[in-house]
Formats: sequence, structure tokens, C-alpha cells
Amino acid sequence: MINQAEICLNKIGWGKYQRKVFLCCSESEAMFIGVAMLLPVIALQFNDYSYTFKGLLGFLVHFCALIASNYFGKNIATVSHVSVFKNWGGWLMVFGLLSLVSSSSYLYVLLSMIPIGAAGGADMAINYCVLYESIPIQDRKCFNWVPFGINILVTAIYVAVLGLEIYGLVQNWKIIVLALLLIHIGFSLVRLSLVEGPLYLYLQGKKEEFKKSIKTIVIENGLKDTNIEESVAFENKQIDWCDTFGELFKDPLSSSTFKLMQMFFCAFFAIEGLVMFMPSLIISSSKTEIFTCLAVIEICGLLLKVLTEVFTFSKTFRKALVILSYFSMGLVILSFAYAKEFNSNLCSSVLYGIASSIGIHGLYSLVQDQFPLKNSGPAFSVMGSMGTAGNMIGSLTSGIALDYLGGLYVIIGNSILLGMTGLIGLTLKAIPNEKKTN
Repeated sequence: MINQAEICLNKIGWGKYQRKVFLCCSESEAMFIGVAMLLPVIALQFNDYSYTFKGLLGFLVHFCALIASNYFGKNIATVSHVSVFKNWGGWLMVFGLLSLVSSSSYLYVLLSMIPIGAAGGADMAINYCVLYESIPIQDRKCFNWVPFGINILVTAIYVAVLGLEIYGLVQNWKIIVLALLLIHIGFSLVRLSLVEGPLYLYLQGKKEEFKKSIKTIVIENGLKDTNIEESVAFENKQIDWCDTFGELFKDPLSSSTFKLMQMFFCAFFAIEGLVMFMPSLIISSSKTEIFTCLAVIEICGLLLKVLTEVFTFSKTFRKALVILSYFSMGLVILSFAYAKEFNSNLCSSVLYGIASSIGIHGLYSLVQDQFPLKNSGPAFSVMGSMGTAGNMIGSLTSGIALDYLGGLYVIIGNSILLGMTGLIGLTLKAIPNEKKTN
């Protein structure tokens, strides 16, 4: 259903402008990335402490970053372009990178930075569904190939690097890791330099930002102005809730369902939370073993992301993919648990962090969509911030579990957690639809 905002965008020629906009922009996420780059340095200073202490330390640091980013930055960026070097997160990001490469003792921790850079790639898929809603229907088919092409490129890079490492064609693994890190940070910087879709501002109830966005589109493209006040109404409309199971399987591309699928398939950047809080495991394991473990996880995630892009637009595979997304990670965890090639403690801790983050992210994305349209803006800010903290919460809980339990118990408990998350997702209602208006 095309709502009033999209009709307005179509009238002023939004299709011409959409090529300039690829991803949503959020200053606060630069803060998260910057702090995440500093955490490995902090964690190494507490190498002799328990996992519980290091997990708690990381959670507190991340919580402070959460408060600071909400105070200094904006959860939802306006239409103005954002320079990464003009916000707090940008400076933290640069400082963290310099700190990591300034001393050879920190090069071990570069392994844990791969997923931090990959966070930019994962966010691309998540924000893709947001941007997709901002594109006129007639232009969406062509736009689908943009994230698909990026997924193929990143997957090819990881496959190539893994092959070079396994066959010993590249001896200096530090250069490989640093190159991958810079590539993914580049994706994050590009993301921060772009603007946000106006329809997304409209859906979040950002009236003034939406108007500014439309005016910017009109001015930059030399389009004929339109009366925004008359074209778009911002009343607090009543909501018709969709049938839970019927809507979920009828349209798996609804906002909550699609976001949950992307979380399950793409939120592999949670491994940075586990790896950097457990430097003793990193130091005790071989460098090739750690890199291979991380690279395989990244490749699996990226391949699943590519499959998601392909099959979610095929009616034949929609229902099966929705069901598979809820439970596939548990199967992956069990399979990795019996992979003798990898360090079992490192593998189990990494996978536990992945699953904890995915479960929390997915649950928050679903809960967010339960709010009425008029309250969706504040709900998005709160749930988005808490969802970002999910990997730190997973790090804390996994640290406690590994202190008192064995790796097998952690894996079994995590599989149960994922299954319960999937069931909770099935019981929640899909995103509400507005009543049709003339």
C-alpha cells in the first residue's frame, strides 16, 4: 500500500534523487564503532582478570558510550550531510585505529577488529530494508542489485583472503587483517557521509525533518515545488493490527519479519564483543586458528545474506526462509561445537556472543514495531540503542557462563535461547498498517 508520504515523493520525482542515497545516517553509531575500537586495548590491560569482570567492564564502557552518543549525537540523523570527522564517534574511531597499530603488542587484537568493520556491512543489510521503503515502487527492482552486488564483493574478498591464509601464500597475516579492517571501516565512513530517506523520517513522525528532506530534494534536482502541508498529513491515525500468523507468512518482507531475518543472518559483528573481552584465549590460540574461525563465520554470514537477498523476492522460498531464520543459528552453533579444527573454548564463546546479540537484536526489532505509529519515533530510539548494546550484554552473560560452566552447557543453553527467541517472534504481531486514506 502506497501511503501519503510515498505519493508525495513520487510527485516530486524522488526516483531521480534515490541514486544519491544508499543508507541511513546515524551519528551515534560512529560513537559505538569508535568505542568498540578502544575496548580491545582496555581489555588487554585486564588480561589476568576473570571473564565476568572483563564482560562487566565492557558492558559499563559501552553503556557510557550509549549515554554519550544520545547526548552529543542524534539517534536519527536529519537530511544534512554528516562528516565523520565532525562528531565524537569519528574522533574515537581515528584514535582507536591509531592506538591499535601504534604498538606490535596490539596486533593480536586486530583479529577482533574484523567484525567491527563488518558491522558496517551488516548494517547495510539492515538499513537496506529501511531505504527500500523510501524508494518509489517503480524504481525498487533496479535498486535491489546494489546491496546484492556489495554482498558478492565482500564475500569474494573473504574467500580470497581465507584461501591465501590456508595455503600460506601470504605469510604476514597482520597485513591481511589490517586490509580487511580498513575495507570495512571504509564502508562505515561512506555510510556516515550519506543522507537519510525522507519516507523513513515520515514513518518515525519526524515532521520538520521530513519537510526539510523534501525541500532539499526539490532544490538539488531543480524540481517543481509542491505544497507539503497539503500533500502529507501527520495526524495520529488509528492502527489496524495485522493478524499475527497470517500476516507473517503472507508477507515475510514486512518490516519486523525482514529485520529479524537480517539480524539472524547478518549480526555476526557480535563476535567482536566476545573476542576482545577474552584476550587470554586469543593469545593462547594460534593466529591461523583464530583467523580461520572468524573468517569462516564471516563467510557463512555473508553467504546467508546473499541468499536472503535472492530468495526473499521469490514467493516459493518466502515461508521456508522465515521459519529457517528462527532456528538456523542453533544448528550452526551445534555444528561448530564439533568442529575439531577450531579451539573449542574460543569457538563456543564466540558463537554464544553471536547468538546472544542476534536474539536481543531480533527481539528488540520486533518489540519496536508493536508501538503505535505516533510513538514509533521514541520507540525506535530506545529499541535501537538497546539493540546495539545487545552484543555487550551477550559478552557479559557469556563471560559469567564460561566462568562457572563448561563450553558444552553454554552451547546447549544458547540453542535453547535461540529457539525461544524464534517462538517469541512468532507470537508478536507484524508491523501495523495505517488505515487507508483517500
